[in-house]
Amino acid sequence: MKMRDVITLKEVADDLNDGKAFYDQKETGVGDYF
Repeated sequence: MKMRDVITLKEVADDLNDGKAFYDQKETGVGDYF
């Protein structure tokens, strides 16, 4: 299996964190699957 570095933009990380927070508001822990 090849390993590669993944580079994410701050905007992408912010969007992912916002999505996690949204789903965690619906039910605790659900955002972990986001």
